[in-house]
Amino acid sequence: MEPGLYSWYECVRINLNPKTGEAKLVKIFYIPLLDEHKPEDEPLTEAAALEAAGFYPQLDQNLEKLESITIKKVVTVPDCVNSSNRSKVSRISWMIEYHEKESEDYIAGGGVKYVDYYTGEVIGCDIFK
Repeated sequence: MEPGLYSWYECVRINLNPKTGEAKLVKIFYIPLLDEHKPEDEPLTEAAALEAAGFYPQLDQNLEKLESITIKKVVTVPDCVNSSNRSKVSRISWMIEYHEKESEDYIAGGGVKYVDYYTGEVIGCDIFK
């Protein structure tokens, strides 16, 4: 794993009693990172990840409808129907979080899309209103 990139899927969570120091809960998460790219494989740029997720920065047609859009590199577990090895492995991906503009006659929503860092496949998504 590279510096600054953290996986919640490979960690140990420990809850301690603050008075006694006694361990109350220990939970181990282990969903290993599947990093099967070859050394010559180039990672997607942020712009390519936006396009793979259905946003086209060069056209600005989708982006003008949005209040905000954030993109960052994360580790996630694939959860879309067409992804193989669902929840058995985690992947490095671009997380694209977007929020729509709200108006008097429109209640804004948004969502999150996860795009595989090397293949460009959309491997996860969530919509929120």
